[in-house]
This record gives sequence, C-alpha cells and structure tokens, in this order.
Amino acid sequence: SLAAWLQGLAGLARGVPQLMQHQQLQPFLEGPSEPQHPNPEGLLPLMLGEDYESLSEALEASLQQSLTAADHCAAGFELFRDMVASNRQFSSEQLQGAVQAGQIGLEGLRTLLLTYKQQLSDVEQIPAVMSVGVLKLELDRLKTALHPFPQHCLSELHSLLPRLAADAYNSFMNKVSDYRERLGHQPSSPEEFVAHLQLVAEVEAQRPAMDKQFDAVSAFYDLLDEFGVSAPAEEVAAARTMDVEYGALRDAAWAAESAKDRQAQAFLQLIEQRATELTAEVAKVRGAEQQDILLQENEDLTSIIAATAELVAQVKAHQATAEHISNMSMQCGGGPVIVAELEQLAADVELKHLLWTVQQEWSTATSAWQGTQFFELDVLQMQDQVDKVARQVHRLERGLPYNELLPKLRDSVSQWQEILEPIAHLRNPQLRERHWNEIADLLGHQVDRTPEATTNITTLLDMQILHHKDRIAVISNEATQEAALEALLAQVADKWRGVELEVKKFKEVKDVYILGEVEDVLQVLEDSRITMSMIQASRYVAG
Repeated sequence: SLAAWLQGLAGLARGVPQLMQHQQLQPFLEGPSEPQHPNPEGLLPLMLGEDYESLSEALEASLQQSLTAADHCAAGFELFRDMVASNRQFSSEQLQGAVQAGQIGLEGLRTLLLTYKQQLSDVEQIPAVMSVGVLKLELDRLKTALHPFPQHCLSELHSLLPRLAADAYNSFMNKVSDYRERLGHQPSSPEEFVAHLQLVAEVEAQRPAMDKQFDAVSAFYDLLDEFGVSAPAEEVAAARTMDVEYGALRDAAWAAESAKDRQAQAFLQLIEQRATELTAEVAKVRGAEQQDILLQENEDLTSIIAATAELVAQVKAHQATAEHISNMSMQCGGGPVIVAELEQLAADVELKHLLWTVQQEWSTATSAWQGTQFFELDVLQMQDQVDKVARQVHRLERGLPYNELLPKLRDSVSQWQEILEPIAHLRNPQLRERHWNEIADLLGHQVDRTPEATTNITTLLDMQILHHKDRIAVISNEATQEAALEALLAQVADKWRGVELEVKKFKEVKDVYILGEVEDVLQVLEDSRITMSMIQASRYVAG
C-alpha cells in the first residue's frame, strides 16, 4: 500500500549516516566559512522530524485521490471501447440488403448518420494531454487509434446513400414511365379497350402507394442534403424534377378516364358486329348437325364419331367465343350477349356424338363378353356396363328425334339385361355339385367347369338357359340359403371343439371322478340348441 511504501522510505532514511559527522568532511567544516545552502541537511530533518507522520498521511491521501480520479477518467473511455467493437461489425453490403428488404428505412439511416457523426465528434474532442491530480495522461495515440473507426463507417454511409437514393428513384420512375407508355397506347379492339380500362383502374388503385413512394424518394435526397452527402449532380437534378413526370402520369390517367365512355360506345358496336358473325357461324354448325347421316345406320363408326366430335369441338369453340364477347360487352358498359340457339345446339350435338360413341363402346363390350370363357367373366363389371348404357339410352330417347338406331340399341340392352340374370345365378360361388347336377338335368347337358372348358355365353344360350332362368334362380337361391345353414352348423361345431369338461376327484375314492363346474358347458349347449332349432325350422334344411 501507499502507507507501507512511505514507512519503508523513512526507515531507509534513518539508516543513512549523517554526512555532517563524516571524517572526510571535517576539514571542510573547520575551514573558512563559505556561503552555505540554507538547508544543508535537505529533507532528512523533515523525514526524521515530528511532522513526518502527518505529512505522509497527507501525501498518501493526495496520491489516493489522484488514483481514484484516474479510475473515473478511465471509465469515461469505456464508451469508446464499445464504439470500436460495434463499428467493426459495420458492413455496407449488409446495410444495403436490409434497406432493400425494408428492414431499415430513412429514419434508421438518419440514426446511423447521427450516431457516427457524434462518435467522430467525441473522438475529436479528446484532449492531447489530460491532468488527473498528480497524474498526467498523454492521449494523442489513443485519439489517433480511435479516429478511423467512426470515420470509416461515416465514409461508407456517404458512399452507399447516393446509390440507395438512385435505386429508389429509378424504381419509382420506371413504374411511372411504364404506366405513361401503356396509357399513351390507344386501343384498337374491344380486348385492348378492356385491358386499357383495367390499366386505368390499376393506376388509380396504385395512386396512394405511388404517392408514398414519391415522398420517400424526395425524403431520401433531402437526407443527403441534410448531412452533406454528395451525389452526382445529374441524379440530384433529375430527382428534383420527378414531380413533373409524376404529374404527367396523373394527367394521362385522368385523360383516359375521361375518354372511356366515348370509346366504349365505339367498341360496343364492334362487339355487336362480332355477335352477328358468330350467329352466322352457329347457323352453319346447325346445318351440319341436322344431316340425316348422323341418325342413320353406318358401319364406319370411326368416321361418323370423328365427324360428331368435330361438331362438338366447333360448338365448344363458339361457346367460348360467345362467353368472351359477352364479357367484353359487359366490361364496356353494355349488357350480356346471347347467341340464339347456341345452348340448344350444344345439347343436340353432344347427344348425337354420345349416340355413336355408345354404339361403339356397346358393340366392343358385348363382343368381348361373348368371346370370354364363362367362368372368367366379371359379372359385376358387366352389370355396371349394362346399367350405364341403359341410362344413356334413356337419355338419348328423351333428347333425340326418332331414328332407326335407338330402338335396336335399346333392344340389345334389354336382351343383355335378360341374359345377365341367369348368368349371375350360374356364377353363384355357393353352388355345390348337387346343384350343378340339378342344373344339368334341367338343361339336358352338363355345364363344363373344367379349366380347359370352352363354355361361353353363346354355349349357355344354346342350352336354352333363358327358358329355364326361373328354375335356375330357384336353384341358386337354394344354394345360397343352404350355404348359410352350413355356416351356422359350422359355428356350432366350432364352439363344441373348444369346450372342455372339468373333472375332480370324488372324495378320497381312488380312480373315481365327478364333473366340476358345468355352467359354461350348459350355456354352449343352450346356444347350440337354439341354433339347431333355427336350422331345422328352415325349409332349405333338406336341400
């Protein structure tokens, strides 16, 4: 401590012999007197005197006060350390990205400018020399080391801000120029006029946002002026005159809005002319649709289907055109455009195309069924196909005029509906050998069910299955009911297979046992009795 250091200094002074008593100095002391130092003993009497302790305490207090002031002075430089750490993280690329992403706005840039400007001022105000009590601090090197950090950040900002201002200006002016150029193009068709109206509405809707963008660009260049940031003179001049270009855009939008009613009337006349032309095209398609060949027998199904498909495509194209014309008319201020007979024509053409496609699909399906081995037929798929065609025939009969095709198609569908009933019964998976024998007796022939069999629908029709369809249905139903009874009987058998009789020894008699708990057995017995009663009561039990 400071007190210990002073005490050590006093002890050292006491250990030094007095020079006045040294032998070599006696001749000088006894010689003629000369002018002497007013205090030849220097500080020694002071250090050895009675006032030493109080003086040393005063000195210690003075030094301690100086050291405390030095600590306070050092704490004042902490902000510069934080400044350096922060400024080292500065990146103009990251700042530019944050501005472009909208994360930092003009106020954020203003804050950065003020911060770095204040930091630079604080560094410049650091004195070259600072006295702190008995201490003297030389701060030239510190000041020189700190100065580049805020200066670099401020320089980077001064370099970046003009580029950001130019980007904001160009973005705004590109939008203004694009809108002005598009508004200046005069529409020459209803489509262009509708697009022109949409553009006018878009410009009007964008007005508040563009006003804000205009103010933001102006504020950007005001920020440059406020902080003395230099930018290219031509860019500054262009920014100061952008209100002229923006005003011209507003004038162009107003002029387009004023002229739209007059232009709309002219384009409504063009739309009416298009509707008249479309009506003539629809009449041509109607003439082609009414040809007799489309309702007469024709072996060339591919050609006739292609012809009706072409008519369907033409009608759909005319429907799309009619919808487009109607939309144009309403957007130009007129009413919807309705082309006479177009919807009815579309329904008629679709039905005639359906007539021939159904003919082709039905012919293909029935030919495939007749050539397929009987036991490989998918009866459910056949039933779905027959039901679908039956519905389509019903729709065609309601929508088309009488023709020679539909009665034949209807009769064919009805015939297959009649055939499917015995076929479904013969494909009953519950038919057993006894049932097949009964069917053989009925038909007079055994139905070949071997894997190599060639039995098909034609074979069965030759066996006159349609004449015996009612009896075949009865046999199939008996097979189903008998299979259900067999399933019930199998359930009874399964229950008894799992029943165990518990036995236990009768008293102490050797090899004598009696039944134990039989409640579970009795319950199974009761359930079985009920089931067997149901089976015996069925009229199919003697199958």
